[in-house]
Parts: sequence; structure tokens; C-alpha cells
Amino acid sequence: MVPRLSYGERCRYPDFRFHIQYSVFPERECPVHTHDFAELVVVCHGRGMHVIDNQRYPVVAGDVFVVRPGDVHGYSDIEGMAICNVVFDPEVFLKSNWDLCDLPGYHALFHLEPLYRHVHEFKSKLHLSEEKLHYAYQLIARIEEEYIRRAPGFQAMIACHLGLLAGYLSRQYTEQETPASRELLNLFRVRNHIEENYREPI
Repeated sequence: MVPRLSYGERCRYPDFRFHIQYSVFPERECPVHTHDFAELVVVCHGRGMHVIDNQRYPVVAGDVFVVRPGDVHGYSDIEGMAICNVVFDPEVFLKSNWDLCDLPGYHALFHLEPLYRHVHEFKSKLHLSEEKLHYAYQLIARIEEEYIRRAPGFQAMIACHLGLLAGYLSRQYTEQETPASRELLNLFRVRNHIEENYREPI
């Protein structure tokens, strides 16, 4: 039976459905598991194979992707890989970010890529250059600092910083030029056009 992780096992505060951690794999494998939370994964170092829904896809430093609640996933053939896991409830942290939903890259990264992953064989994931990955680290570090220090107002600050990170990553996805990424971005634009002009002939 596949282990299932819950918010209660990951989050420090029962009423705050968020957690952040860095994972370094001493073994060459992380067994498959599932969870009831969403997970934003940033591959910081090394390489390996991401095993998800019975498929295996290579991942390297700079790759960024989202694991949806209920996805069965793990890692194999790990070579010096370290990842940052941002555990969050999308209904809480992504629904109120103003015009974030207007970014094609937001929908591609957080919604469409996980849905079409098997079609594109994970070639539509976000990949950051070393410079852009370093900037993402800086945003993540602010989130982690708030989470550790727990100063008054830390939950609001984490929500704000997570919005910054989501916005930055969404912008980077919007600028990706790989064929698989452009297909997802165009799919969003088509859907958005239909929603805005549903009363007119398409």
C-alpha cells in the first residue's frame, strides 16, 4: 500500500496548512508516496528520476514543478540531488493573489503542466537558469526565515512571500520557449479568449 502523508504530518501548525523543507537524499531512491497537499518542488542540486503515476522522468538542478494532491510520486536513480519542498493548500494560498491568474505561466505551471505531464513526458516543466534559480533561492529563504522565526504576523508574511515566489515562477514560465511549454501557454490563451468572448462567434 502506498503511504499517504497529510497536512498534520508535515505542517507545524494545525490551522496553517503550509510547510517548507529541504530534502537531501542519502540513498539513491525515495519510495513512492502520496499526500493530501500540493507540493511545489525546486530541484536545487544534482539529478535523478521523478517517478510519478507509474512514469519516470529525468529532473536536474533548476527544474521546478508542482505535485498535485493525490499524485503518487517518488524519486529514483538519485545522484547528489537536493530539493526544496513547499507544501501548501492551493485553495488558501493561490486563490487571492489578485491578477496572478492573468499570467499564462501561472496556469501553465500550477494547473496545466500537471494535467498534461503524461502527454509531454515532463518536457513542459519549468527550468531555471543558474542565475534565476539563485533569485528563487532568495525568495524561498525569506519564506523559510518567517516559518522558523514565527514572529508576530509570520503567517501573513509567508502568504505574501509565497505570492512573490509564485508570481516570479509564473513569469519565468511565461518566457519559456520550449515547444511543450509554448503549447500549454497557447492552450491557456485559447481558453481565456473563449471565456472572455463566449457570447460571440469563436
